[in-house]
Amino acid sequence: MARREHITQFPHCDPRVLHAPEDNCEFCNEHPLWQELRKAWGIAFTGHSYDKDGKLFELDHGWVQQPCPAEANRGMKSIDGWHGNICMTPERIKASDEYYDKLCKEFHEMYPDEDYIDDDLEIGGES
Repeated sequence: MARREHITQFPHCDPRVLHAPEDNCEFCNEHPLWQELRKAWGIAFTGHSYDKDGKLFELDHGWVQQPCPAEANRGMKSIDGWHGNICMTPERIKASDEYYDKLCKEFHEMYPDEDYIDDDLEIGGES
């Protein structure tokens, strides 16, 4: 199996998922070079492959934009069905954090003697 030497982590669980800069995904927007390459290569961003009629978008000079590899393979329902692939806007991150905090509070109310959930845990980083 080939070893990845230069890419230590992709923005999402599915490495083919890459959201457009205007989608405001905090994870994908940390990779502006990848976003520029998608544009230069004529490959659609995740969620931007097809028009309302299910056809690929045309680019300048009559070229056809290639679909997002993840979207072409799995479809958006499957991609968005896994939390690790959705577009993580600041609003979604806030909602996710609030939901997690609520779950922790409910857990501690139900099981006051249990301490194996770390309230200071930061998802994706060190606490």
